[in-house]
Amino acid sequence: MLSTRIAVVFSLLVLAGVPWRSSVAQTPRDDIDRNLQERAVREREFHIELDAVPRVLPQSPAVTRRSATLPTPGIGILEPPPSREPPPRPPDVIVAPGVANESFQLDESQRRRQLELQSQTRPLDESVRRPLLDRQQLQFEREQRADQLQSEIMRNSDRALRGR
Repeated sequence: MLSTRIAVVFSLLVLAGVPWRSSVAQTPRDDIDRNLQERAVREREFHIELDAVPRVLPQSPAVTRRSATLPTPGIGILEPPPSREPPPRPPDVIVAPGVANESFQLDESQRRRQLELQSQTRPLDESVRRPLLDRQQLQFEREQRADQLQSEIMRNSDRALRGR
């Protein structure tokens, strides 16, 4: 009996020209409603609103000043609290004059360079070797004279500054 009634309703719909798919097809609004219902179910599952942005309000300075941090039990109980003063500034480093003065360093440098040139020119002929050593000796004399002039200038400028 039920099946005959369904057959009659179906035949009437076909005869009336109403296509079967259009009555069964979902509208876009149905999809939206279903999506909103599913979203509400998920929100209830997680106990949060998915669209809401959590806002953290900054605490007032008065609240943060009153807060206290408790140490972990047994740690640092006997230690004094850290001081809030900046550590003392270390004293300025005074550079002491070196053991060797500048003229000693210059003499030592020249001696090493002379030994190096002598070892490099040893296999050369004496006619080629002698001018190289003479040229180096002239260079050494110029360096020594420049060192003497520098020390004289420094002494004279020190005297001039003290005389003021």
